[in-house]
Amino acid sequence: MSLSSYYSLTRTFAAKAIFLLIVLVMISETLCAQSKVDMRKQKKELVYFNKAMKSSKPVKTTEYIQFIDNEEYLYKIANRHNTSKPTDLNIVEFAVRKISNDELLKKLAFDLKVQPSIIELIVEKTDNVELLDKILYNLAIANKNRSIARAVFKKMNEETLQSIVADTVIDMTIRTDALARIINQEVLLKIVQESKEWDLRQKAFRELDTTSLEKIAAGAPKDSALQVAANIVLKRTTWENEFSNQSSAYLGSVIGAAALVDSPKPTSASVVSACHTYIRRGETARIPELRDLLLRYGDKSLAEDYLNCGNSRLHDAAVEWSQKRGFRIGSGYGSNRVTWGSGR
Repeated sequence: MSLSSYYSLTRTFAAKAIFLLIVLVMISETLCAQSKVDMRKQKKELVYFNKAMKSSKPVKTTEYIQFIDNEEYLYKIANRHNTSKPTDLNIVEFAVRKISNDELLKKLAFDLKVQPSIIELIVEKTDNVELLDKILYNLAIANKNRSIARAVFKKMNEETLQSIVADTVIDMTIRTDALARIINQEVLLKIVQESKEWDLRQKAFRELDTTSLEKIAAGAPKDSALQVAANIVLKRTTWENEFSNQSSAYLGSVIGAAALVDSPKPTSASVVSACHTYIRRGETARIPELRDLLLRYGDKSLAEDYLNCGNSRLHDAAVEWSQKRGFRIGSGYGSNRVTWGSGR
């Protein structure tokens, strides 16, 4: 190597070293500046946090929350205002909307004082399966809180929803809400045709699409009420035509169909007449449907008929009808147009 090339290499290495040193100094200054910014931000957040914790004015508190990103601070503010007061509820909601940490959200969700609307907000914010599952079983199902359950169901897959529907320990209203989120027609068809629980069958039937209804209408289901109901919804027959057949076996199918179908509806007069006829025959197979028809189509007179007919389950249905409408049950001259089994 010549002397001139040696000096050239030396100058090149020196230039590179100086350049790297300059870059390192610039990075260091940037990091220093960023650190100072972060420290100023932390100090500023701490000031607003202390103000929020001491403030007795809801509007001011929410203003302070706008300047806070520290989730521990936000959690503490939410926890402090965790009461049933509407003003406190707004503060908690404002703080929770800025929290994304699942552990903090879980601590809030399982606080005994937390309001259902806040739990629903927490459900909306998280996709943590374990947290959602705990909220469902520990808060929604245990307390029969349908609004929380519905919020959780929006985040669940169909396989999980099916397991909820199949769990007979869970309250029926929660299970039917889970069923309402299932769109798999094969699953719905199976429930309609095989379930022994009336409420589930009714709910599943109302979720069937035209193709599924066609399958029922063309087949031979165990319960002929399904075929009648499918043909009614598909507009292949009318309620007037179906109620005109008063044979014992067929009337039961029509009553079952009337309870399944939400639209089109039969006339109240047709329903009352069919209920009277069925009660006189004293057949127990359609009692769940008779209860449903009273709740949907019945009036005070039909409720009294149920009370006085002599069947304890229909008596209970009448009590349920009365309670939902604010009636008080007492002795007197109530309607007594039919007696259970009098027409056998």
